[in-house]
Amino acid sequence: MRQLGLDIFRSIAILFVVFAHCTGIFGNYIKNNWMMGAFGYWGVAFFFALSGFLVGRILIRALNQHNDCKWVPNFLYRRWLKTFPLYYLVLFISGYINGFPENFVLYIFYLKGFTTWTGLEFYNASWSLFVEELFYVICALVAVIICLKKSKMYAKSLLNFCFFIIVVAIAYRFFYNVFVGVDYNNPSKLAIARLDSPMLGFLIAIIKEFYPLVFYVVEKNRNKILLASFVGISGLLAGSIYQEFANIVIYLMLFLFTSILGIMFSGALRRKALALCGVNFFGNGYRKVFSYLIAFGISVCLFLSFSQVYAKYFVGVWFYLVGAALSAIFLIYFITMPEFKIGKRASAVILFISQSSYAVYLIHEEVIHFLMSLIKNTPREHDVTYSFIILFLSIFIIYFLAYLLVILVERPILNWRDRNVKV
Repeated sequence: MRQLGLDIFRSIAILFVVFAHCTGIFGNYIKNNWMMGAFGYWGVAFFFALSGFLVGRILIRALNQHNDCKWVPNFLYRRWLKTFPLYYLVLFISGYINGFPENFVLYIFYLKGFTTWTGLEFYNASWSLFVEELFYVICALVAVIICLKKSKMYAKSLLNFCFFIIVVAIAYRFFYNVFVGVDYNNPSKLAIARLDSPMLGFLIAIIKEFYPLVFYVVEKNRNKILLASFVGISGLLAGSIYQEFANIVIYLMLFLFTSILGIMFSGALRRKALALCGVNFFGNGYRKVFSYLIAFGISVCLFLSFSQVYAKYFVGVWFYLVGAALSAIFLIYFITMPEFKIGKRASAVILFISQSSYAVYLIHEEVIHFLMSLIKNTPREHDVTYSFIILFLSIFIIYFLAYLLVILVERPILNWRDRNVKV
């Protein structure tokens, strides 16, 4: 595995997130603060794709090595030793500084992601962690089911699992937008609504492990994949400024995506495409079902693209799927990126940014908000000089605290985990 590529990808993700929230420091000067939402969204989407791929790879290799499901509790235990200690430390410190909300217990037991999420919440960074933990639990349950079936031919089961969860997430967003509405709540920060993001990363892990010929074709075209993902991501970033442009990009990409799938699963072209890759993903029954679903999907895309009444539901449902798919495609380039030599200093910087990314994610918003509160409602709040001081001070404090958290808390726990908890 190209570790350097994964470190670069993780570094890009966390820098996107930090940059997004740093733009809030200049809120008095940037009236249309679209960068916060746009870059923050892509940073989190990259993290979801990477997490899905890494967890999927671990799960598949554990299934190959073991004949029973006794390892599954250790699988969860290892994930929790990575996420829980720092999360609870920062959560309680944030509660002590900002005050504990009435529903604080929901944050402790990771239940907030199943209730409501309106406006600016207490410890806002926690919403993505709820998605991650739900993803871990679902993966563990699927692993138990596969182990109980006692079958080594489980690639198709994992594929069905991925597609099922992706459909559930899409359906959840659709019904939420139609029957509840985005004015009441923000479905993008509810755990079930975003499960398709890590699942697409998991899907890449399945293809890499079980269908090497397919992945070989993908790897040979990594530069084209990078270009395609960059164009799509840039299009949706531009759509953060011009909503109409975002709608056009989403409709076009969905139409192309469903059309390509339709070709792959229909007749002679499908057989040639699958024969070229040396695989056959689905049985006859599945091929027929997918052909009908794809035809229906194309019809829905065309209908909704000309219907302003339903456009907001359509965009609210599919925007996150398109973003998740682009993030997973973008990740493919870094998974397949050839190793190359870089200077020791550059390598050390990338490694530090990558390894401290989780700690940075947990604390960066809290640090920025605290420093901004020092000049809020004072004449300095409208002084651009002080805004730049807050910016550079925020970045320094964020990475200094992250370094301490990694050295004093995270690394000792992970070292103990790697010695004592095996999968």
